[in-house]
Amino acid sequence: RPVEIPVSGRQPHAVLMDRIRLEIQRVNPGVRVWPRVTGAFRPMTGKGVIRVGIEGACDLHGYIPAKGRPAIPFELEVKWAGDSLRPSQEVWSDLMWKLGVPVKTITAKTEDAIPAAAAEAAEWVRALGATHGNQ
Repeated sequence: RPVEIPVSGRQPHAVLMDRIRLEIQRVNPGVRVWPRVTGAFRPMTGKGVIRVGIEGACDLHGYIPAKGRPAIPFELEVKWAGDSLRPSQEVWSDLMWKLGVPVKTITAKTEDAIPAAAAEAAEWVRALGATHGNQ
């Protein structure tokens, strides 16, 4: 049964990311997914900007365990409502594919669409593992 994550008081994008991460791991035992921390923050002094992470990097990254060989990496870009990929995210996605790391963009346009988006991500990861001989 999917884990329920309260939506009230949270950014829908954060809820969507949590739901995707948990659903992938629920449906695909052994798979691990982590949020990637990127962004710009103002210090408490209000002066300057602190940047963390790599611009354009995907929101989630994870690994599918592989029997007798290295784990299979993957990345997910999570979009909410009418958001689209920024140029830096397109560059990152292209780089990952060139390096052999599969990337998928998952979008939910409403809160009601969050479960379907999470299920889509979980199925993509399951199929990715199957394609690499894990099932």
